[in-house]
Amino acid sequence: MAGEERRQHARFLAREFGRLDFGDVEERRGRHGEKLWGIEQFSMAMVAAAVSGQNGFRRMEKLTARLCQEFRRRLDIPHRLADTNARDYAAMADWSGYRDALRKQAKSLYRSKAMVPAADVPIGMISIDGKYRYVKVKKERVGQYPFFQTKGQPDGDWQKGEVRTISASAVSSRATFTLDCIPVRRETNEMGMFPEVLSALLADWGKTELAELFATDAGSASLANATMVNDAGHGYLMMLNDFQPELLREAERQLGRLPAVKAEATYQERYRGKEVVYRLWRTTEMAGWNGWEHLSQVIRLERRVLGAGPAGADKVGTRYILTNLPVGRLSDDQWIVVIRRRWGVENGTHWTLDAIMDEDDLPWILDPNGMIVVQLLRRIGLNIVALFRGVHLRSADNRLQPWNDIMEDFADALKSAKAEELMDLRELKRRAATA
Repeated sequence: MAGEERRQHARFLAREFGRLDFGDVEERRGRHGEKLWGIEQFSMAMVAAAVSGQNGFRRMEKLTARLCQEFRRRLDIPHRLADTNARDYAAMADWSGYRDALRKQAKSLYRSKAMVPAADVPIGMISIDGKYRYVKVKKERVGQYPFFQTKGQPDGDWQKGEVRTISASAVSSRATFTLDCIPVRRETNEMGMFPEVLSALLADWGKTELAELFATDAGSASLANATMVNDAGHGYLMMLNDFQPELLREAERQLGRLPAVKAEATYQERYRGKEVVYRLWRTTEMAGWNGWEHLSQVIRLERRVLGAGPAGADKVGTRYILTNLPVGRLSDDQWIVVIRRRWGVENGTHWTLDAIMDEDDLPWILDPNGMIVVQLLRRIGLNIVALFRGVHLRSADNRLQPWNDIMEDFADALKSAKAEELMDLRELKRRAATA
């Protein structure tokens, strides 16, 4: 990487690392552990590994061994951090403190005007979506993990189960930013966690323009949850499936057989080498239907990927959506944009974590507590990369730069940046003038 380009990456990372605040993370180790490494050092090492594509504690260890002197000083990482120490720390670390750190980072990004509204999105929207991973734990330790949901019978000494989290992302901004990530308690599910998730989001973002519309997948769609959003004075966009069978049957009856020529809006794009056509139909005849007094309209969106199915047939997916937004707040064309943006938490957050950061294949750790800690730190790192790619880079072409390329450049900056490359430009000019 050229010197000027490395300067750009290094100074950006130095600024964003300086924005992070892990002061609310509780120390849960004994005195011996505290003497070895501090919480701030562990945390910075893990975030540095995330932003530079180091997928695992072993690769994090190699990164800390190769940090340049300037970043070693700024991150207070005096020498190599052993992967075993980091893994042991994550397994007992205070996940709630790291959740607070993620929320504080998001607020800092908002205050710095980083959440620039996307030009084509006509409404502020926060999207909420769940994610899970299967793990196994020792039977005698199951009770230690409040977020481990057992599945099936034990297999010898091991119990299979899931660790679930719910992420909330700002999807109406130019870059998708994770605002919060909450583990799902074992006694409930996404729908049962929704009131807690919404309460936290309203406390953090309820008075901002980001929160005009809350979008959820079908796992959180219920009359009680929709009423909660409506009573708080916000809009909801909820995906509809057979969790709400009567609503779904009526939506399919009214909208399911309407032909393409009756679509109220059509949008076509080229995506990953394929032509994709979106068509939208909607009805107001279900307003207030079946006790949903605040329901104003129901939408059907068809996504047709031309020639992507077997033998060259089209691949078609259809989704139904519930909303309380009044008719006229969004045009038919705008609804297509908004619904596509709703998938930002899946495409912009979860897809990136899985496809680029290998979160599903390489979770770093299989201890349920450690898994949540690493997920939170990865999302902090993802926000930094998303900020650079979606906001910091000025031209539209640069903002299409592959995620992996950016993380490789960050790795180079962390290992090779020189002190003068991290100096403020005014300081450099002053030094030049006095030389």
